[in-house]
Amino acid sequence: MNKKSEITAKEIIKQIALNQNEKFVFDENNKKIYHDLLYYFTGNVGDLDLKKGIYLYGSFGLGKTTAFLIMREFVNMIKPFNQNSFMITSVEGIMEHYKSERNLIHFGKNIIDGRDKTKHLLINEFGKDAKETYFGTSFNEIINSLIMTRYEVFQEHNKVTHITSNYAPTDLKVDNAVNDRLHEMFNFVKIGGVSRRK
Repeated sequence: MNKKSEITAKEIIKQIALNQNEKFVFDENNKKIYHDLLYYFTGNVGDLDLKKGIYLYGSFGLGKTTAFLIMREFVNMIKPFNQNSFMITSVEGIMEHYKSERNLIHFGKNIIDGRDKTKHLLINEFGKDAKETYFGTSFNEIINSLIMTRYEVFQEHNKVTHITSNYAPTDLKVDNAVNDRLHEMFNFVKIGGVSRRK
């Protein structure tokens, strides 16, 4: 990415951010993150491994989901149906899907008429620990299965998973096998600062 195109891209991202929230500001807590995301989502080599997804974590209200929404709008604006675009779900959405379908097929590989329609995926609010069960399957078992499903997609289809979480990877309550997969699948990025929800 040359300097001129980088400046133009940053201006577009700033405008998208202000359109979403007129009080949005870039500061010392998020400027580097947006710089890295810009390089990543435009396929340019930077500090993030382009072959892995992004696990963005930090405290409540720091703009983790907003960052992904801005980048998704940006990549769809510069090139509709951009290969780096992604579908979005939440942990609650996954649980609701499991309640109705009793499987996680929707979030795995998707081959239609011989064509690979498997998608990149953003999972919001990952890492909540719940004691609920769904048809005899615990919440954590479902989440573990989801990661293993997405790992298969990552390995076989080169489709990544992105995550926003209030939990550091070391704080997650996942199986050891899942923990190993997480380190293969993700760039871990921490966002700091105080809540922007004011």
